[in-house]
Amino acid sequence: MRHAVLVSATGNGPEAEELQAVLAERGVNPADIILSSQRRTTVKTRIIAHSQQVVRLDQEKTNPISDAEAEKILEAIEKIFQNSDIVIISDYAKGVVTPKILKRLIMESGKTVVVDPKGKDYSKYLGASILTPNRREAAEACHLENDTQDLVEKAGNKLIFDLGLKGLLITQSEDGMTLFRPDAKAEHIETAVREIYDVTGAGDTVIACLGASIATGADYFSAAKIANIGAGIVIRQLGTTQITADRLLAELGSARGISG
Repeated sequence: MRHAVLVSATGNGPEAEELQAVLAERGVNPADIILSSQRRTTVKTRIIAHSQQVVRLDQEKTNPISDAEAEKILEAIEKIFQNSDIVIISDYAKGVVTPKILKRLIMESGKTVVVDPKGKDYSKYLGASILTPNRREAAEACHLENDTQDLVEKAGNKLIFDLGLKGLLITQSEDGMTLFRPDAKAEHIETAVREIYDVTGAGDTVIACLGASIATGADYFSAAKIANIGAGIVIRQLGTTQITADRLLAELGSARGISG
């Protein structure tokens, strides 16, 4: 049976203990989370009014982790690489995903690598299998203005070529998502959601569903359609939402007109 292994870094205070407890409750082993006395665990406080997020306050440190901490993360990764089907990198630009770690994961692992990118310099993701930026992130990475005509197409084609990707999935909130592949026509997937309550966590859901689908043998387009349905579940609810495999399968059945 396949399962996910989480590798990351946090502080070592009460927030880290709370995070570990929550992970354990959900069946995720926190053993490979590196505890650092030099950092603090990121805490996000969301201010909600009339079912809408007004502002978010983040308490955190985003400076790069130390070389010693990076080595501990790489040691944890080395232990699980041999039995891993896929590598999912969720880069929050919080200082954990360093160039050294990226190089080991992308260039030296020999695995399919799915990345949710951050920042304006995407050269650090050169050689990854597939990236999942949103429309704004793709525009910034290509130094394009938001009102550029055919923005998604221009950004998608440029990133696929410049980074040597096998796939690129640009998410566009209520406008769905577009999948780019080399030597293939871009394919747009419309969102099936009519009402959007909160997009918080949608990007995380996309990369999780996409990665899990590819790991179990789905092609990129099928995986993108599954990710689109998963994101649709999340944005219909307020706040961050965890979807289960059963919920996703039920939604897939409904989309296909299948019961059970």
